[in-house]
Amino acid sequence: MKFSEFPYVRPDMDAACAYMDNLTKKFSQAKSAEEEIAIIIDFRDKSIEVENMMSICSIRNTQNTNDEFYKAEQEFFDEKSPTYCNSTVNFGKEILKSKHLDAIKKEFGDIFISNLEFSSKAMSEEIIPLMEEENKLVSEYQLFNANAKVKFQGKEMTISAVSKFTTDDDRNVRKAAMQALSDFYISGKEFLDTTFDKLVKNRTKQARIMGYKTYTPLGYIRMNRNSYNEKDVEVFRKQIADVIVPVIVKAKSNQAKRLGLDKITIYDNNYRFADGNPKGCESAEEMMELTRQVFTDMSPLFKEYIDFMLEHELYDAPDRPGKRIGAYCAGVPTHECPFVFLNYNGTEDAVRTTFHEFGHGFEGYMNRKDKNAYMLSYTMDIAETHSMSMEFLSWKGIGRFFNETDLKKYKTSQVEDALTFLSYGTMVDHFQHIIYANPELTPDERNAEWAKLEKIYRPYLDFDGIEFYAKGAMWQRQQHIYSSPFYYIDYVLAQTVALQFWQLAEKDYDNALNTYIEHVKRGGSMKFTDLIRAAGLKVPFDDGSLSELAETIEKTL
Repeated sequence: MKFSEFPYVRPDMDAACAYMDNLTKKFSQAKSAEEEIAIIIDFRDKSIEVENMMSICSIRNTQNTNDEFYKAEQEFFDEKSPTYCNSTVNFGKEILKSKHLDAIKKEFGDIFISNLEFSSKAMSEEIIPLMEEENKLVSEYQLFNANAKVKFQGKEMTISAVSKFTTDDDRNVRKAAMQALSDFYISGKEFLDTTFDKLVKNRTKQARIMGYKTYTPLGYIRMNRNSYNEKDVEVFRKQIADVIVPVIVKAKSNQAKRLGLDKITIYDNNYRFADGNPKGCESAEEMMELTRQVFTDMSPLFKEYIDFMLEHELYDAPDRPGKRIGAYCAGVPTHECPFVFLNYNGTEDAVRTTFHEFGHGFEGYMNRKDKNAYMLSYTMDIAETHSMSMEFLSWKGIGRFFNETDLKKYKTSQVEDALTFLSYGTMVDHFQHIIYANPELTPDERNAEWAKLEKIYRPYLDFDGIEFYAKGAMWQRQQHIYSSPFYYIDYVLAQTVALQFWQLAEKDYDNALNTYIEHVKRGGSMKFTDLIRAAGLKVPFDDGSLSELAETIEKTL
């Protein structure tokens, strides 16, 4: 069955909550471990049933944010899901009271119990109205971006379409594209400022109701941070600034020399080579065929995976008006499959993003029949190791997209991008820590904080007076800051792991691929730090891990 044929029926959320509440009552009255485990399985299966429909709705809403039916359905879930979430959390709290926790851990794993402990600290009935409002604000922000009409070259384009021109071979075109994006975001200043202000105050209020001084600890709990804390991240940030940023500055100096420039401006930042960046194929249809060939080159298992995805049309690749910007992978649990969402625009970055999201999809494919894996709900740092590592492991066949010259450029560019992303992603995380520690900051004060961080993490970058970027508002383009607080550091931590897979693959590709497959199979059965060590790799918090990476990358570049 193709994704377009998957049936959708709005679940009765009130009945689902009542069902979960009844399971909570039954669990409290259970007399044995066997009885409790049977009730948990009932809970698991009901959760999958409800959340399957939520996922289908969300995907179809993002495919066309102007589809009135799925727009209304998404609004329904925005309103109802917090109450449903509260019922599931109450069930989890009852599990934590069990006298048979050892038996439950043996059946479902330690991480299952750990996740319940986190969720019990992140939810209460009092904050349901605030969560409903938060959902609504995030949806409005996504709708704003999806329906963006950026004026460029006499046309109205999507954000993704204009972004393609920011790596054009003509420097004047690059600058004009960046200016057009700046003008668009400046025109939406009131909406962007007001929406984010409401989100910060909303989340802060949720945290204080839950007994936290600021939103930050609640944000960490909601991210299930089970193997490191805020202090660890703070130390990691300092290492990025002290160890990684100097290497980036050298790389950017070399880039400027390659381009014949004195400095790197915002519109030169992603333009790597004087004779042009490598270009992907133009059409999303051709891209998918080439992606099939790359996975076929990698191994029979990856061929099996991509054939499954193509046969059931478990992807949406073309950029188009009304489609949500960005890319993601979502699970559709009842149908035991992942779904990959893209906005392909023909750039080298779009090629990397394709393999990034299909990396997420590969984990979903490998563990699709394990219902208990669904319950483990692995942390995002683990999820991003699957996707970011796939970006490098796809090198075996990535020449399908490029000629020999562009292939060398693509690989050089990807290593440089991975390096520079370590500082950019850390800057995003640092910014959020500042924002939620100071929720009363005005919009201009928030921009000033971002501008300060630019000098720490991207000191090489000149904004050439392009207003949106020069005044420190670029963070408003980063969707995660609005929709997923404290997510972004997970990308950074995962990138350090992905770079280790790259190093491993350069020495012995088959060993790297097999190590990666075993890593993916483990899913969320272990904590991030334990999972990385189990793969024989270094945890980014380990002493010297960033220094070794910096040295290797600097030599390579």
